[in-house]
Amino acid sequence: MRTDKYLYVAKLAALEAGAVVRRYFGNSVDKEEKTPRDYVTEADRESEKLIIGIIKSFFPQDTIFTEEGGFFQRGEIVWVIDPLDGTNNFINGLRFYSVSIAVCIDGKPYVGVVYLPEYQEMFYAIRGEGAYCNGTCLKIKENRLEDSFIATGFPFHVREEIDFYLTIFKEVFRKVRAIRRMGAATIDLAYTAKGVFDGFFEFGLFPWDVAAGSLLVEEAGGVVTDLRGEDSFLYSGNIVAGKYNIVKFLLDIIARYDKGSLDRIDRYVVDRSKKLRS
Repeated sequence: MRTDKYLYVAKLAALEAGAVVRRYFGNSVDKEEKTPRDYVTEADRESEKLIIGIIKSFFPQDTIFTEEGGFFQRGEIVWVIDPLDGTNNFINGLRFYSVSIAVCIDGKPYVGVVYLPEYQEMFYAIRGEGAYCNGTCLKIKENRLEDSFIATGFPFHVREEIDFYLTIFKEVFRKVRAIRRMGAATIDLAYTAKGVFDGFFEFGLFPWDVAAGSLLVEEAGGVVTDLRGEDSFLYSGNIVAGKYNIVKFLLDIIARYDKGSLDRIDRYVVDRSKKLRS
């Protein structure tokens, strides 16, 4: 696989899509409620259409898996796309949104790009070749737990597990310096790779939320796992990422609580992914 060519196409598509999305920002946009409180906008759709067109012009045989449709199977080359992550931020005029594109082989990310149009930050990585932001190599450094700056996301898609989440949140809150909820998992992971955040955890995400960002963290020298300390995060949607000592701290807390909640969260994401493939 020519990963350098795949990276070139992913960066090109992210830049072009970012320009499209940015033209919509701050203007009134048509939006549709896909599920309660979960929206898709005309900016999402136009961005996705452009990205798919660029990919298909270079790699017409590749599979494309995206939030707005498609499917994801092991054993093939798959482009995993989020044409606009942080849609609620975008709709409400908050400049914290991104375009995310990953290339997976046999269910594992090999190329990842996260682009922040408003900040013109281009994060990218190739497996085994490091992670970068605008040409600067990213290297995660250890930090003391009491000084750590943690990112999280509320369990948006699995709201019935809010008590489980808040129990863990309270324990983390007592031990770290600060916690932030930014509303875009792709950026949380990119900023963890950059060293802005020392760690990140969230439940009930999807492959397009984590595929590119997880590779950035790994290639910057960090650790990425699911909530059980295993590697099913891309499929389970449950993720812990960051510096080794922070990930261990988070996993130790999560392990003390209700395993039934993790099972239910896992099932939700698997069931939703099956519906997308049908």
